[in-house]
Amino acid sequence: LIHAFKTELVEGTNGESSNWRAVFKAEQQQTELSESQTKNFIPPSSTEGSSDGRTISSAHEAYSALSSANALVCYHGDGAVEPAVELALLLQIPFAVVPCCVLQKQFPDRTLADGTFVRKHHQLVSLLVEMGSRYNETIRHTTLKLNNDTARGDVVFMTAEDYKGR
Repeated sequence: LIHAFKTELVEGTNGESSNWRAVFKAEQQQTELSESQTKNFIPPSSTEGSSDGRTISSAHEAYSALSSANALVCYHGDGAVEPAVELALLLQIPFAVVPCCVLQKQFPDRTLADGTFVRKHHQLVSLLVEMGSRYNETIRHTTLKLNNDTARGDVVFMTAEDYKGR
């Protein structure tokens, strides 16, 4: 499912996330969408699918599956970490993401709130934490102590109790 959001953000609209936001807003309000709003949201009909083997083939099915989720986890999500965080914030569900690759070639214009370009891992972590301000939420960050030199231990997360207004 995250592949659908990665496809939408990275390949579908050159970094614009308006289409999938429109899909979720319309689903929440039970309104109709134009074809242009949903065209890039639908995941490819390949082996991608849900964990039980069913393929998600429409925005409505994706919304139904994701809106009933209790939490969202994204480990080594590459280009999907930002949409994963934004999706969790939109649905107000707990999440944990472990960002790894900065992917500065895929996202050359990605900046922090102060205008600094995101080029290093710690800047990507800061960007993900800053995303909470768009929803008036506070996203947390911790670093796990791992027993190797290659894996990154940064975790960006929110628990159910972290959400304001609950």
